[in-house]
Amino acid sequence: MPPDCTSTEPKCKPHIWKPPVSCKPRAKKEENIDEDKGKEDEEALWVGNVIKMCCVLEHACLKCAQSDSSLELMQQLCMFRSHLRVTAMQTVKQMMLDCFVNGAGQA
Repeated sequence: MPPDCTSTEPKCKPHIWKPPVSCKPRAKKEENIDEDKGKEDEEALWVGNVIKMCCVLEHACLKCAQSDSSLELMQQLCMFRSHLRVTAMQTVKQMMLDCFVNGAGQA
């Protein structure tokens, strides 16, 4: 049986994930390079996971739209899909900007 989409009560609280922040004290200069590289790798992995999640959700939306003949549902799913793409791109752009600003501040 499909879930009730008319309910306004959330099923669960949304989880907002933030990239991890290093709590280690500043080390020697050569150690900072390794630490920065690890942090960049972590952030790149996070961005990749966000993009992958968006692709999975987009695919699920398309499958639902194909299996349901309701024009209204199809329109809603298309709007959601567009919003999802815009949100994902904004997240990636903001992370890249944050990395650039943080990198410039440390130089």
